[in-house]
Amino acid sequence: MTQPNELEMMEQYVSGERPPGVWLQLSADCSEEPGAVLDRIRDVMRVVVTQRAKDWPSDDWWMLNLPDWFAEPAKRRSIEACIQDRTLWLLDSWVAAIKDTGWLWWSSKVSDAGLEINLCAYEHPYRIEVFEYLMRAAGATGLDFQEPEPQ
Repeated sequence: MTQPNELEMMEQYVSGERPPGVWLQLSADCSEEPGAVLDRIRDVMRVVVTQRAKDWPSDDWWMLNLPDWFAEPAKRRSIEACIQDRTLWLLDSWVAAIKDTGWLWWSSKVSDAGLEINLCAYEHPYRIEVFEYLMRAAGATGLDFQEPEPQ
């Protein structure tokens, strides 16, 4: 059996499966139905993962192809706002950071209380803050990041 690719894992690994190696776990409450929040996160990540396998597109391409609910606020945001609140990103900065994060999507899990997303790190250092931003933008609150010990 071959290892599923990242897009397949996004769709098929939905029971919180643990990745091999370095495990990055993000848990969150949700301001609305957790399944809807996870769907929005996946909508953005499908675009990102598809483009990682190709030549990385221009900033203009991203502005046209990322979901509006995600791209529009980041396009309008000022540098000053990002300096004041380090959890915010400009769209072009976020796009540059998500290109090579040092991790890949492994699995997800939805519960009544919230959601859990497991990533598999393949480089250190890895960029987790770029994914935390996406989770917050999609409606996740009370984020908790852990690097559990491998089994």
